[in-house]
Amino acid sequence: MSTTNSVKRILAASFLTAALAAIFAGPAAGAVALDATSISVGTNTTFTFAHTVGVGMDRVLIVNVAVFNSAKTVTACTYNGVALTRLGFLDGGSGSNDRRMEMWRLINPPIGTANVSVTFSSSAKAVIGSASFFGVNQTTPNGSFVSNEASTNLATLTVPSAAGELVVDCMAVQGNAATATVGTGQTQLWNDYSRSNGGAVVGCSSTEPGAASVAMTWGLSGVDYWVIGAVSLKPAVRPFQPDAMVKLSTEAATAYLYDYWYENPASLQVKSQSVLASVAATYTIRFDNDGTNSDRLVITGIGSTPAFTVQYLDAGNTDRTAAVTGAGYTTPVMAAGANTVWTLNVTPVANGTAGGVTYTVNVTAASQGDATKTDQVRTQTTCTAPNLVMSKSVDLANALPGQDIRYSVVASSTGLSNANAIVLVDSIPSYAGFRIGSASFAAGTSGLSSAVTYSRDHGVSWSYTPGTGGCTAPAGYDYCVTHVRWTMTGTMVPSRSFTVGMTVRVK
Repeated sequence: MSTTNSVKRILAASFLTAALAAIFAGPAAGAVALDATSISVGTNTTFTFAHTVGVGMDRVLIVNVAVFNSAKTVTACTYNGVALTRLGFLDGGSGSNDRRMEMWRLINPPIGTANVSVTFSSSAKAVIGSASFFGVNQTTPNGSFVSNEASTNLATLTVPSAAGELVVDCMAVQGNAATATVGTGQTQLWNDYSRSNGGAVVGCSSTEPGAASVAMTWGLSGVDYWVIGAVSLKPAVRPFQPDAMVKLSTEAATAYLYDYWYENPASLQVKSQSVLASVAATYTIRFDNDGTNSDRLVITGIGSTPAFTVQYLDAGNTDRTAAVTGAGYTTPVMAAGANTVWTLNVTPVANGTAGGVTYTVNVTAASQGDATKTDQVRTQTTCTAPNLVMSKSVDLANALPGQDIRYSVVASSTGLSNANAIVLVDSIPSYAGFRIGSASFAAGTSGLSSAVTYSRDHGVSWSYTPGTGGCTAPAGYDYCVTHVRWTMTGTMVPSRSFTVGMTVRVK
């Protein structure tokens, strides 16, 4: 039976700082980038805990195991039910000095949250951590596993590596020392020295950018028995690759969708917002050169319509709309790893865009060095302006002179925001005359009240008071009235309606 003694999501301060910096500046071109970490600590035969793999290309999952007693070996290690490959292990002695570390790897783990499951040959005291990475070579993900062991107050291991690679280590410590401190230049992923697992083993892991050789070190507060192992993750080979990311202008850099993710058409890289008519929806788009070569990016995008205006501003706030919506705007040369940040404004046109209408803008970046390499982001802007739909009906399809016709107008709010200061105006047909006192208002579900005014000059002024026999009309009618106006008081929320009406006499 699978159990979990304790599961902890570790995000050490040093890791958080590094992750935010990576999101803001983007990983260096051709370099491996850390995605996320998870950890489980306890005493069990099977450890099961959740790990979330983020959205990114060329993914690899590493699972590190630190266990007390070298006889407790891992018999199965899976993620989402898929078996991992063991990269290496090291036993550290026997008897009271036992400790063991193992490293496991899964190429191209699925995006999303799934369970890491690690089963031992028998119940074991262990610290197990998982870390996912982007930008890892999918054919040759890592170099050779190397390891070391000793009983000292400084754990150290030299790892063969190269620029652009990322070294990942795993250390298991007997637990006699009080603390373990990550070495200079390393980014700590997790460091369980809490003894919450029952006492005997401490597990630590870190990363360090690759070089000709990398020294992974952990300082211990006292002499202790330790084993350490590591591999160097190799970057994906990508000579040309544009990367477009999008966020709302009001969001922090962590909200960009998505670094290290390339798609065309956009499916996951989509941002939406709603604005009133004549108010700009503002988005921020960042274009990265994720290739290992210098490159120019060709940026193309959707333009304006009668209902929405679209504007593209480059990093210097220069309007590039004409070029982007035409043949495309070509950026200056961008070094590998360089980026530029643009602004996209999408504005519903006042009196031209009905509430509830959405406009989609696709923005694509293509490599000039290799036109097959593209990335696209999408914005969806919805106009929330109030919108009234009116339906007019009459009680007689045909009428003879001297007969009355009753007109009714049902006004419904179909917009996405409240409607205020509603005014409805209806005209009297030239073949008919107004029946005095027939103008009506039924609030229905609107919650509104209404005042009625009249015009005899086709809406130029509204001070006329109807009188019987006006403009040679028969008694009870006024042929001088040309228009009737209903002015509403109150606020009408969406999906409500009211009705107005009047009666006219066919002349």
